[in-house]
Amino acid sequence: MKEDGAMDFIRARGEEQKKVRIQQIVDAAAMLYAEVGYDKVTFSQIGRKLSFSRLNLYNYFRCKEDIFLTLLLQDRWKMVEDARRTFSGAVTDKDEFCLAWASLMLRHQRMLALFSITNTVILKDASSEMHRRFRAEMGQTTVELVALVQELFSDFTAEEALMFVDCESSYA
Repeated sequence: MKEDGAMDFIRARGEEQKKVRIQQIVDAAAMLYAEVGYDKVTFSQIGRKLSFSRLNLYNYFRCKEDIFLTLLLQDRWKMVEDARRTFSGAVTDKDEFCLAWASLMLRHQRMLALFSITNTVILKDASSEMHRRFRAEMGQTTVELVALVQELFSDFTAEEALMFVDCESSYA
């Protein structure tokens, strides 16, 4: 790594190194997002942050939107894990649960911010392959959250638990 935080590019060999490189790209995009916001992050800036050429980034992602969908999926999985750690057993105090759920959402503000522009901004320019992967993984996270909500509220049907998860995602 260079003094300015940029990385010396070494071509990834093997699947494990490719996963590491992909994570480095996603992390660089996350840093830039925190610094300048989604609209101002470019594919070229991400490459520069890592001392990659823009062309080299295409070996890993087709576009900036694919990188941000990957980041959003990682954030969503982190939120699911956080929810599992935060909640256990049946809910006895609904007001306490609502406060705890709101706190959970507030701990994942980047996820919420990216989620709010997913359908109108990010997905419209994402690759069709990443679009499919995003929808599939979001479905998996929803299944996980629905199962958790049903554990917490034993009187909820699967449909009611799904409605809660859908509403919390939409309103957040």
